[in-house]
Amino acid sequence: MRLDTECLPFNRNIMYALSSSVRKPVATARKFARVTLGALASGVVALLGACHDAPTADDRAPGQQDVRMALAANVMANPGAVLEAEIFFTAPGGTRRTLAHDSLVITTGAADTPLSLTADVSTCAVAAATSATTCTVNVALTLKRDGRVLDESNQQVAVTSATQTVAVPSVELFEVATVTIDTAGTGGLEPGDTKTLIAVAKDRSGVVVPGRSPAWSLVSGGVTVTPAGSLSVVSEGAATVRIVLGGRTSDLTFTVRPVSVASIDIAPVDTSIGIGGTFTYRVTPRSAAGAALTGRTVTLGTSSAAIATIVGNVATGISAGLATITATSTQGRAGATIAKTTTLRVQSVPVVRVDRNAVSFDLPPGGTGIATSVVVTTDTGRTLRGLVSSVTYTPNVAPWLTQSLVANTTPTTLTLRAAAGALDTGTYVADVNLSSTIDPSVPATVRVTLHVVRIIAAPRTVTFGPYTAGTTIFPPTSVVLRTSLAAVPLSGLTVRTEYIGAGTGWLTTALQATTAAPSTSVLLTPNPAGIPAGTSQARVIVTSATPVVSADTIIVSLIAGDPGRFSGLVVNAVNQTPISGATVIVRRLDNTLVDQVTTSVTGAWTSNPITAGTYNVFVTAPGFQDYVLYSQVLVGSATVATTPLANAQVVPVSTSSGDITGSVRDATTNGAIVAASVELRAGANNTTGTPLATTTTNANGGYSFAARLFGVYTVVATKTNYAAGSITVTLVSPSVVAPVTFLSPGGTSIAWRFVLSWGAQPLDLDAHLTGPLAATSARFHVFYPTQFRGSATSSPFAVLDVDATDGFGPETITITQQIAGVYRFYVDNFDYSSVGGGVTELRASSARVDVYQGNTLVSQFFPPQTNGKYWTVFEISGTVLTPINTIGPAAPALRASPAGSVQNNAKVDAAWEELMSLSPWSWTKPFGAIKRD
Repeated sequence: MRLDTECLPFNRNIMYALSSSVRKPVATARKFARVTLGALASGVVALLGACHDAPTADDRAPGQQDVRMALAANVMANPGAVLEAEIFFTAPGGTRRTLAHDSLVITTGAADTPLSLTADVSTCAVAAATSATTCTVNVALTLKRDGRVLDESNQQVAVTSATQTVAVPSVELFEVATVTIDTAGTGGLEPGDTKTLIAVAKDRSGVVVPGRSPAWSLVSGGVTVTPAGSLSVVSEGAATVRIVLGGRTSDLTFTVRPVSVASIDIAPVDTSIGIGGTFTYRVTPRSAAGAALTGRTVTLGTSSAAIATIVGNVATGISAGLATITATSTQGRAGATIAKTTTLRVQSVPVVRVDRNAVSFDLPPGGTGIATSVVVTTDTGRTLRGLVSSVTYTPNVAPWLTQSLVANTTPTTLTLRAAAGALDTGTYVADVNLSSTIDPSVPATVRVTLHVVRIIAAPRTVTFGPYTAGTTIFPPTSVVLRTSLAAVPLSGLTVRTEYIGAGTGWLTTALQATTAAPSTSVLLTPNPAGIPAGTSQARVIVTSATPVVSADTIIVSLIAGDPGRFSGLVVNAVNQTPISGATVIVRRLDNTLVDQVTTSVTGAWTSNPITAGTYNVFVTAPGFQDYVLYSQVLVGSATVATTPLANAQVVPVSTSSGDITGSVRDATTNGAIVAASVELRAGANNTTGTPLATTTTNANGGYSFAARLFGVYTVVATKTNYAAGSITVTLVSPSVVAPVTFLSPGGTSIAWRFVLSWGAQPLDLDAHLTGPLAATSARFHVFYPTQFRGSATSSPFAVLDVDATDGFGPETITITQQIAGVYRFYVDNFDYSSVGGGVTELRASSARVDVYQGNTLVSQFFPPQTNGKYWTVFEISGTVLTPINTIGPAAPALRASPAGSVQNNAKVDAAWEELMSLSPWSWTKPFGAIKRD
């Protein structure tokens, strides 16, 4: 089988005859392209041509396959240059296999020398068939002189059929005679500058050689250069770069000038001195990047020597009046003059003078600084009486600075001490004003800056697994440690591990360095051998010996063992209608595909059994944006437990945008949280990585993000002394109000805390907690109304902190002391009627329960896709949290039924509920809400 092609004489073509299986010798070529070569200034033009007669039917052996390729090559080179041709392919594993190779020397003869290659590509075809790929051969032409590459070309041809003719794009090869570098602008380069270097290659006739790729490199000096010629200047001094173009080499040498002065700082601005008083200015020349420069000359001058004189940097008051002080440098770019002015007031009275007008404190949240002293005098040495001080805060927050004068006459000392208190991380300023109430004088100000600093670990949550039996390799994870203020280094770092739950000893920590600036890291290595199935957790607490830096905590989870299933619902975010046939993909955090299913006609889906672990869930549907639900924890069990996920609100494809507003509130009081940090991220439950935008809450706890494209976002809120919180918001209209973000305040008296939140409907979901009472078989029941809200300081040591009845929540219950036994948490859809419904079902309420152990968020629960009034969420015994996640028509029993007493307990529970329904708010009960069996 073959496709005949005519021989192409006099066309500057090289014709290669290739066989894809068994090669049969091709008939000897009968014709060669011949031309008369002229003497050109640039050298000799070698026009190469060859063709082969096509085999006839009689010549072909059975099964022969022919592949033909037409390649036009135009070579511009001087005599003596060598043209090499090679046909090769790359075998699996990266091995290069040469199929044919030949070369010729460019001469001044009257006829071209033929360059004819015939290659058997059967080895390529076999290798391609084995790896289920396409046989691709390379045709390489290389022009050389004395072994040095002048120019080269590589063409790839896919052998896709038994018989084919392929026309390969033309090739032009040149021998470059000269390389000229454009030196414009290189004489004025300074550190920090960048420039794109340009070079032009020409042949011997002066014609520009097109399409050559330069190869720039550094020879010497404080610069960097990429192969493409992108130059970056690092330091001053002589520098040389080199270019290789078409086999020719050329160097460019230039001198990098010192960084020029772009601006001048003169401090202070607008100062005062008394007659006879003196003042020393602080002058700093700076680069365009703002860096302070040394070794530069700056001269100070005065606009009126009759008012003030200048010697060096020292001004002396001569007479009352106003003088302009000018700082000048002639070392600007290209010799430009740079100037900066300030105003000096010469007063007829003395000026209060301080030995330092700026003081800084770096403290952790809640920390107190070491006292700092400032010496107070006058510029003339005269004694001032009645000296007093006052403080102005920016921003206007609670007073954080203590200041006092040792005496109210000069000279004296001002003592300053800062206390961060409840201030969030950030920068705060206080101005201490010093003045006299008795003697005429000019006051002075000391600016005090407070940096509230903490260690920041990134990421703050790390998950290992899922691991299965026999796993022996556990790759570690590195967590970066830095401070919230870059200027404050880390020092004296230590880490300790606190295990949550039964599994211990499975985590090893190693600090890269105990002292570092601006950052270091801690390496976390899991060792799950012997750890029971399920999720084990640990807190890695990083502390610093430096008193100005507070600690941070990394939550580490280790998942091992039994499988489980995810389930959920995919709906159109605009009208809440289910989406049938959507694709749901479950991937590990390293993006490995684990499972893929499609939604039913109701939009529901359930995954296949998956090993317990943390996964990302992706949803795609035609006409809709891709939806990503990040970091979902799958709980496994011997019976393959199902973990319901939040409904996937899928947004139609759109270029529209809108505004997001929301609020951040205290989960225990429902009060607004002011000055909380708020981040906006793409996707659902996305709490790591670089945010799209950041802001802070106002006096009402509110925030907003304007002009965001329609889509699904995560809002993450943080505040000192609170656990971080997040919510998912779907933007499908010009303005949307996000669900409230509730933050759990920290404390030492929190054993467990459960925060129930939901959407606008239904108006009232009630949180219920039942649990054991110490030294008795009775069970408590904490819920609304008031008489059953429990107590945080006495039995049952569990309290309903806040109850919401107008939608959104929160309903928060805190256990302050845990008693041995089983605690059960469930939710009552308060207005629900099993006959005719009447309110939003739990599955459509956007309800969720956040579970905190101490100050750490350890789990989140969402309702399953079933109907009913009561949602039984989980049980807790000791440190073991057991998901239940079922919805039904009846409330769960107040206690687990012992053997043989199921009927009795059911009767008692029914009587209890009947009593509650008959007179729910009009009676009290001993021990709060306590039921005895």
